[in-house]
Amino acid sequence: MIESKSAMRSFKTLKLAVRYAEIDSELFDLMLDENSNRTLREAIINKYFPHKKNDKSPSPVNYNQQVSKDILEDSAVEYAKKIKQLRANLNEEEYEEERFLHSGRFKREVLLNYNNTCCISGLRIDVTANISMLDACHIIPFSESYDDTISNSTELSGNYCMTSMIPEIQCLNIFLP
Repeated sequence: MIESKSAMRSFKTLKLAVRYAEIDSELFDLMLDENSNRTLREAIINKYFPHKKNDKSPSPVNYNQQVSKDILEDSAVEYAKKIKQLRANLNEEEYEEERFLHSGRFKREVLLNYNNTCCISGLRIDVTANISMLDACHIIPFSESYDDTISNSTELSGNYCMTSMIPEIQCLNIFLP
């Protein structure tokens, strides 16, 4: 249980504290509508981040599309260079947030690229709920390569990844809608 808002200083702390969250269905429907989403975003920024009101940062949709494009199209060298620049230019908390966003996009693109199919068993698992039974994995660990590109990815069913049958492959156990 979160005792105070000051305890949540980073995504890492938040991930440790919150294992599962559910968005109210009416709020979710509002978020799907472009105009309502924009209005909601502006209201949240005005209320909780007034210093960011005039921030002309790229929209989350455009930014996510760019990250996906980088994952799909960049060479390993180009991608690693971008990540190293992020690390050099951001403080630790901001970099952690960027890695969180990039990891989510990596997971999404790997699942799409491999058609929800485990590369070892050939088992194809269609995702019909808000959970995935497949893991997006780095062939060369991200911590060594700074490489989230598709060429450094594979997809494994949890059986192979979690039982450490292939310990050199680093898997992302992220649950995405």
